[in-house]
Amino acid sequence: MRGRSFGPIIEGSDERVHPLDEDIALASAGRNVMFRGPWKIVKELRKDWELYNLDSDPGERNDLSVSMPDLRDEMIRAFDVQAEERNYLDRVPAVN
Repeated sequence: MRGRSFGPIIEGSDERVHPLDEDIALASAGRNVMFRGPWKIVKELRKDWELYNLDSDPGERNDLSVSMPDLRDEMIRAFDVQAEERNYLDRVPAVN
């Protein structure tokens, strides 16, 4: 099983499970998501990718995908790499 222990956080010897620069991709039921530090991209079926900064916008109200296309595209490419490696069956390949 892939994953990391929450033990160090519970014991108080660490503040986070994943490094801030680690990409964490998920896909389920037609929804693709990837986290990188404070950033999140999300794509639902028949919709474009959206980009959010969860530190400044935890409610995901301000889609930054148009104002930050380089970051959006970089994260989409990183998502596609993980999706291919992990054989995500419901992945929606990037069209951008």
